[in-house]
Amino acid sequence: MSLKIKIKKGMTGQEIQDELFRRMSPDKKIRLMSDFSMFLKDLNKLGRENEFSQPSHRSRQNSR
Repeated sequence: MSLKIKIKKGMTGQEIQDELFRRMSPDKKIRLMSDFSMFLKDLNKLGRENEFSQPSHRSRQNSR
């Protein structure tokens, strides 16, 4: 499903995004939110995995 809108000269990015979401079906909005949620979950997991493998800036300063 492709949403097409006419972008008028002077429209801000926020106005374009608002128009896209306004035209989007509820089902598509839910799928988009779900995909974004899964992406953030994966990103958080990667961050936690790397937290222990790389010393933090703060711990390097304290070891001097």
